[in-house]
Amino acid sequence: MHRIAFAVAAILSIFIVLPAYAQGKIVITQAKALAGNVTPGDTPGFPVVLSLPGAYIFESNLTVPSGGFGLQVNSNNVDIDMNGFLLTGSGVANFGVVTYFGESRIHDGVINRFKSVGMYIRNNAWVIEDMQIVRNGGMGIDATGARFIAVRDSLVAANNGNGIVAGDSALFRDNTVSTNGSYGIDCKVNCKAEGNSIENNRGFGIVAISGLLIGNTVSGNGGYGIVDADRFDLGLANNILIDNGANGTFQRAGGIDLHPNACVGKPC
Repeated sequence: MHRIAFAVAAILSIFIVLPAYAQGKIVITQAKALAGNVTPGDTPGFPVVLSLPGAYIFESNLTVPSGGFGLQVNSNNVDIDMNGFLLTGSGVANFGVVTYFGESRIHDGVINRFKSVGMYIRNNAWVIEDMQIVRNGGMGIDATGARFIAVRDSLVAANNGNGIVAGDSALFRDNTVSTNGSYGIDCKVNCKAEGNSIENNRGFGIVAISGLLIGNTVSGNGGYGIVDADRFDLGLANNILIDNGANGTFQRAGGIDLHPNACVGKPC
């Protein structure tokens, strides 16, 4: 009987312990950032260096001091759950997130008020979702040359540079990209944008070399709403263009109509 009870207790302990282990996210807080050793090689203060693959979770806001930057991701296969918290440069720190690694994800948080770029990515296959990347001094997301970038369900707004720049095979779905200082979205070959609101950016709304734009609302941008950089390789379907190109006659440059697009205020 005692052996049976011991066995049952051991089995129950497995069921109790394993979920906690499975949820073993590395916690990031302001206090842990200042103390250092969040992962091996992370020195006290900023940036917080994420040198291990795996899951991370914010449990407080992070405020980065003057001249620094927030997170330095030094590993592939990282998931950063910002858990509704804020990573801020307060107008004095330089970069929000910097990485030369890929195959990772960041979600559910706010990155704002960095003097330079909100997210600086130089490797492939990042997923950015349910984020607010706003009021940064440079681009919101600078993934120049990085392939397979996906941005979903996010707000990228009021950044002084382009809203988002990405390389080939990028995907943008259900985002609001608004009031940025230059282009809204700049992507390259095989760009796909679906269901986005791209509005009131100072330059072009969206620029691509080739790909497919479906069901986007592109309005009030200072330059063309849509630009096909190669003129003949960008398919357009069910997009709505409203009053783009303040000083121009038309709202778009190039592109192929695969299905009707609506133009309001001036012709396309």
